Amino acid sequence: MGTEKLSPGDIVQLKSGGPAMTVNRIVEANMGGGVKAVFCTYYDELTRKFLHIDFYDYALMKLEESNLSLQERLVLLEKELADKDLIIGLLRQKGE
Repeated sequence: MGTEKLSPGDIVQLKSGGPAMTVNRIVEANMGGGVKAVFCTYYDELTRKFLHIDFYDYALMKLEESNLSLQERLVLLEKELADKDLIIGLLRQKGE
C-alpha cells in the first residue's frame, strides 16, 4: 500500500492483524524507494493507555470501516477480542 492513500486520521491495521490504529503523521523513511514511516496511535485496553507506534507504509492496510458490512465489522471485532483473550490468558499463566 502506498501512503498516497493514507492521511492523518485514517484508521489502519497491520496486514498481519492486530488492533485498529489511527494515523497521526506520515514521513519519508531513510530507506529510499519512496517508503514512508507511518506514526500511529491505538488504545490498549489491557493497560488502559494510548500507545504510539510506527510502521513502514507497506506493512499497513487502510480500514474503511464505514464501507464495511455489519458482518465484516463483526469479524474484525471477534478477531480483536480473540487476540485480547489470548494475551490475557498468557499473562495469567505467566503470573501463576
